[in-house]
Amino acid sequence: MLKIIKENIRNVEFWVNKMYGVTHMGKFHADEVFASVILELYFGTLYVIRSQDKDIPKELPSNVIVYDIGMGEFDHHQYGGNGIRSNGVPYASCGLIWKKFGPAIIKKTGTPEPQLVWEWIDHELIQSVDATDCGAMPKMVYPAKPFTVSTIIGNFNPTWDSDKDVDEAFLEACSFAKTVFNNALMHALAKAESKDIVDRAIDESTNHIMVLPVYVPWHDWFFDSQNKKASDIWFVVYPSRRGGYNFQGIPTKPGEGDQRKAIPRNWRGVPKEQLRKITGVNDANFVHIAGYLGGAESFEGAMKMAKMLSSA
Repeated sequence: MLKIIKENIRNVEFWVNKMYGVTHMGKFHADEVFASVILELYFGTLYVIRSQDKDIPKELPSNVIVYDIGMGEFDHHQYGGNGIRSNGVPYASCGLIWKKFGPAIIKKTGTPEPQLVWEWIDHELIQSVDATDCGAMPKMVYPAKPFTVSTIIGNFNPTWDSDKDVDEAFLEACSFAKTVFNNALMHALAKAESKDIVDRAIDESTNHIMVLPVYVPWHDWFFDSQNKKASDIWFVVYPSRRGGYNFQGIPTKPGEGDQRKAIPRNWRGVPKEQLRKITGVNDANFVHIAGYLGGAESFEGAMKMAKMLSSA
């Protein structure tokens, strides 16, 4: 639970059985909003004081955490910043809080891969928030403007012509950010739980094809696998969430568009009636125009298409 204390920090009596967070007043950003959510998840209840630098006493009790303000351990506005990740993404207060308190949050979930889950959330969510707040996010060379989670959080601030209380808006932004964070955590935990399924599918693969009994996020585990059979797999077949079964090409490298085994161009993007004539698979449904994915109504149909490509 997050609660706002609407008093000058110098007038607050800090009870030893409560945790307090101090961050800056006025317009808020995704940086300190997500940092507040992380602290709430760690401590259970957080009493937030939105203050100014000049009001913060030099000496504070240990149950008070100051972030995104004050030039301390969890601020990044000092000259030279407050650290940079090995990949070059600088830390903002969100990332600094996540680095300190995130591992314990993940450990409490009981996941078999706590370090990986922590890293995935840092990479998929936290780093974007940090890079945006630090002004380090590269500009897109494209007319469309990306509508990021930082933009969405920023839009919770009251408009110039609104009389809405900014602290109330801050709590609304935190509520939304908590949903975003929890969804990211849920997906990361599910990805961690899929390791055994992917490992088994790799080990049981034949004819350059591995079969997943259910769809799971397989890319990370596949490319990290030490099983020698992984390098000999060209396609993965799995149940589609839209119904039927898909076969998907394995990229030459993670995140790349090129496939280990290309799907013929005359299969790609054609109507299913034409695809069925070309392939001889009477329940073939589609092949993506980009040539990395296809599907059929049955497992047998998807496997037949994958086997045709693997033997070609």
